[in-house]
Amino acid sequence: MGTSVLTNALLLFDGRDLTGQSNAVGLDYGAESKDDTSLADDTRSNIGGLKTAGLSAEGFFDASMDADLFTAVGVSGSLISVAEGLAVGDRAYNLQALLGEYQPLGGQVGDVIGYSLNASARGSLERGELLFHSPSEVLTGVGSALNAGAAATQVTAILHIFGTSPGDTLDVVVESDVDNTFATPAAQVTFAQTGVRSAQRVVAVGAVTDAWWRISYTIGGVSPDFGFAVILIVE
Repeated sequence: MGTSVLTNALLLFDGRDLTGQSNAVGLDYGAESKDDTSLADDTRSNIGGLKTAGLSAEGFFDASMDADLFTAVGVSGSLISVAEGLAVGDRAYNLQALLGEYQPLGGQVGDVIGYSLNASARGSLERGELLFHSPSEVLTGVGSALNAGAAATQVTAILHIFGTSPGDTLDVVVESDVDNTFATPAAQVTFAQTGVRSAQRVVAVGAVTDAWWRISYTIGGVSPDFGFAVILIVE
């Protein structure tokens, strides 16, 4: 098996891009072990119980992110997304979470001030792929095509807007088609229009036979400039 070096990853928290302030991130995913040993067994037996998921991160304190993380402590339903890279198709995870701990100050005299956080699951850990990432978009356009396969039951998409443009608007739609030419794209997930730093998670229930996916986005306003990312989970 090959090995990978963690560089140029992506860490997003409710539309806040923490990538540039972080130097460590960890996802924990497991299941409770429940004893089901019977009288007929001669060895202790266990079955899988409820799954568990959590995320931890640490790095360098930045005053611009402090208010958002401070306010999020104890609030259920934050959207935290992690991708192993910035390219379309890179493995990505999403967690609906409760931020249980935020340490905004850490270090000794002379050190760079650090931060750390720990979050626990408020829903299932979702595994998908990065469908789009850009720190700056000023014109309406489309993203690159991704062969993520057909959906048997549903499609989930997560949008993080981390670069905002006050007074301007961003509309994002996840589309599918039979091949990478997108001659006849079909809208599968439509996010609510917004122009502020935020995160949205939208689920479209139902099968989709198309295997190719992309986003289209419409940017409006006087001098717009948006940074945003989309994660796609096809199930």
